[in-house]
Amino acid sequence: MPRLARLVRYPLKGFAGQELDRTALRVGGGLPGDRSLALADGRVPVDPEGGWTRCEAFVRLTTNPDLPLFRLAADERDLTLVSPDGEELTIALDNPAAAGEVLAGWFPSSSTRLVRADAGYWDHEDAHVSLINLETVHALSDAAGQSLDPLRFRGNLYLQEMPAWEELGLVGHRIRIGEAELDVLRPIDRCRATSINPVTAGADMNVPLLLGREFGHIFCGVYAKVAKGGPLAPGAPVVDLGRNAAAAAVDATQGGPAQWPRPARIVSRSRESRDVVSLWLSDPLAGRREASLPGQHVRVHGRDDDGPLWRSYTVSATDGDLLRISVKRDGRMSALLHSTADPVLISGPFGHMTLPEADDGPLLMASAGIGITPMIAMLRACADRGSTRRVTLLHGARDGRALALWPEAEELVQRLPNGEARLFLSRPEPGDIAAYDATEGRVDLGVLTDAAQLAAAHLCGPPAFMRQAKSALIAAGADPGLIHYELFTSPDAAHANAVKPPAPGPFTVHFAASGVRARWDPDAGSLLDLAEAQGLQPRAACRSGACRSCLQTVSAGTAAYLSQPLASIPADSVLLCSAVPTSDLTIQC
Repeated sequence: MPRLARLVRYPLKGFAGQELDRTALRVGGGLPGDRSLALADGRVPVDPEGGWTRCEAFVRLTTNPDLPLFRLAADERDLTLVSPDGEELTIALDNPAAAGEVLAGWFPSSSTRLVRADAGYWDHEDAHVSLINLETVHALSDAAGQSLDPLRFRGNLYLQEMPAWEELGLVGHRIRIGEAELDVLRPIDRCRATSINPVTAGADMNVPLLLGREFGHIFCGVYAKVAKGGPLAPGAPVVDLGRNAAAAAVDATQGGPAQWPRPARIVSRSRESRDVVSLWLSDPLAGRREASLPGQHVRVHGRDDDGPLWRSYTVSATDGDLLRISVKRDGRMSALLHSTADPVLISGPFGHMTLPEADDGPLLMASAGIGITPMIAMLRACADRGSTRRVTLLHGARDGRALALWPEAEELVQRLPNGEARLFLSRPEPGDIAAYDATEGRVDLGVLTDAAQLAAAHLCGPPAFMRQAKSALIAAGADPGLIHYELFTSPDAAHANAVKPPAPGPFTVHFAASGVRARWDPDAGSLLDLAEAQGLQPRAACRSGACRSCLQTVSAGTAAYLSQPLASIPADSVLLCSAVPTSDLTIQC
């Protein structure tokens, strides 16, 4: 049975924690004294009545990585801080303003002052307690090749004897720990603060990038609120009381439930071809996340004997809280999915290659192999809409035994009054051409006579197929802006080392919404660093190109990435945390 291993509170937000041998949780709060104090730096107003205030208002690890070097002691009357230089400051909590001059000398802002919360300055107003699974930290350590101190995740309740990542399945559930009960609200998306070693204060491991690269998401731990108070001490058993309406009804934050990894149960499977199996998955967050759009995909996260892995699979069909993925056996993850009957961890749906809402003008879908999966979803959407537009599906496969989902595609095309489907088999077996009314050879886009009239073209298949198809369509007169395809991120892409800025500048970056113009050169760092140096506060979470929270629209100019982002980026957008300008640039933030 999972048990509580450690209790930690953080009297001063962002600073070192205090290990507790017992405490008592209370409804409407967390651990007594946890994050009840903070150092406001003057950049964001703090509620003068002690109400919750967002973390950007305070001195914090992401902007002050030396905070672990401060020693701290706190009781009901005083807070004592010892600086890295050994200078000691004792602050009487009934007169915190008296320490303002010393604090202003220790930290960059002359406005630094101590503030007190009525309850706590937690990361989220509704989430009073954070829980960390020590087995998950061990899994991260194995992937990193070095031991990661669990305290870098700044949790309150550290759990043991729970399989790695199993805590993510508690979201939306009520749990009992000792005599207290908690509603588990959401997983914790991790930022650059977790890259700071809690002992040495050095940034020794890019934890968000490690999570994204090896596991395909940036979450570790879960947030909870106290539903029933009670005493708590290490060794207390952790009991899952099941799904709970109060826990499942909280508002989503930071990207919403689609981003959250969660266990999906495999309810059925069917063989589609020699190499392809379809799995119907029951998504526990189906009612909380945005509905899957035709053409979107989910990520599947897993582990085999060689370590963690993840891959992306298009949602080829949905039915209530069920979604279907069709998996071709060609690697580690597909081998796992072809054989397992256990729940699998998924996140999503993701993706931008979706069927547009406008239902006019000729539509082309060209696919090869397992690339037929998004076309199935888009064809079904067209049929369900009663679309009368001209829809053409051109699909290629090796032979009849490799042909997955083709009968379903033909049936959907037959429901469209102006639908057409053509099949190409590159290496047909005897009888295949007649049996499938197919054309021998690869997909031939030359059969289109009016490519210039297309309202949209969607491509899916191996990268070489999509490049060649796009070139052929452009040569035939198609508008390049109407040709859509999506390359799934490979986990290996993030192993590339960061590169130097490709252009030295200087360039002018215009942050249009705020009216700020700033001069960029290589010393300015990323676009996010530049924005923050101007006093701007764009949204940002992982700061490693994995979460899309700092995604902004570019209206003029160009930018380049210093390391391959893990997130899928639209052509007219940029991730501020990972990019630098390569010309004068205008960003809509």
